[in-house]
Amino acid sequence: MSYGILATLNPGFLSDWGFFIPGHWGTLCYNLLLLLESGVARLVTSTVANTEVGT
Repeated sequence: MSYGILATLNPGFLSDWGFFIPGHWGTLCYNLLLLLESGVARLVTSTVANTEVGT
């Protein structure tokens, strides 16, 4: 979203592909890894919550 705003406000922004492409893919991969982390945390939390501790 922020790249779209920058491209609209600055017509020369898209000519700098050395910044645009790695920045886009870096942001996308970071967000996908956050989703993966959230899923793993939910799985671990539900697994730990369903275990019983015997004495």
